[in-house]
Amino acid sequence: DLHSFPTRRSSDLNLFWLDRDLSRKLPETIVEGLRDFDERVVPLMHQVFGSEASPGIDGDRRIHALITNKLGRGVLGYFSSRDTVHPDIVPKSNGMEMFMLSDELLRYDGARIVNTLSHEFQHMIHFFQDANEGSNIDEGFSGFAEAFTGERFSDMYENAFFRNPDTSMTLWRTEPSAIPNYGASYLFVKYVRDRKREVEIGRASCRERV
Repeated sequence: DLHSFPTRRSSDLNLFWLDRDLSRKLPETIVEGLRDFDERVVPLMHQVFGSEASPGIDGDRRIHALITNKLGRGVLGYFSSRDTVHPDIVPKSNGMEMFMLSDELLRYDGARIVNTLSHEFQHMIHFFQDANEGSNIDEGFSGFAEAFTGERFSDMYENAFFRNPDTSMTLWRTEPSAIPNYGASYLFVKYVRDRKREVEIGRASCRERV
């Protein structure tokens, strides 16, 4: 039960929980990052992509996030559409609009957690606006969300695509690595964005197939 975990920060928009194994105060840089996500990033994302389900399946307009040390190596965060379904239908659902965030993010400054939240928030909005979208477009727009909110830290994905230019835009491969696919998807969206305004391309992507 998520509500048995300690709350570390709440606002009108978001509620952040901390795994019981991580019972400590959030660093001030992280608190500043969460405040930036609330005050700057969420309104900007709504303007460009539209809204997530609000109120959600739990009747709460707030988005929940659990910071935990149980996501596994290399995973900084994720949004699962399963959580937007009532637990009576999907027993393992958390029954709320929520993110899972790795405690690894607490080791960086606040900008890194904003980067992850921007990426995952796009997934949440996109699922509500266009649930049938494929990963090749959805992931591209999450990379785009990082970039236009000013929090894209690395060109690793783009460089991986440049080294593997035959990467398919329609066939998403995970072996030997999905990194070139992320780069191809982001660069495709960036190409389209360079020819249209952010709001035009963001809203169009979330409401119809690209």
